[in-house]
Amino acid sequence: MTPQVVLRDIALPALEVLTEPGEVTSVRSWLDEEGCVRVEVVFRSEVFTSYAWQPGVSLHENQTWLATFASELQDFIAESKFARGTFREYPRSWGDY
Repeated sequence: MTPQVVLRDIALPALEVLTEPGEVTSVRSWLDEEGCVRVEVVFRSEVFTSYAWQPGVSLHENQTWLATFASELQDFIAESKFARGTFREYPRSWGDY
């Protein structure tokens, strides 16, 4: 899976649901040296980084990766300076992590 597909199918849907306008400064995805796709999201002065996909996982498991990414992002936001203590929900149809 390419970093662009992970960004489109996993990271951006989660960001659309869990973030407020103006919170995200930048988003990037890349393939690391182990073949994993990583995603970095900059929120003002705070940085969230996640392994958004790993090799050997079939494409039909994107829903699982979406739930995992959303859950990690949800935790990060709740502990961040810009949104401390807020609990932002993502659709449970994405699954639980």
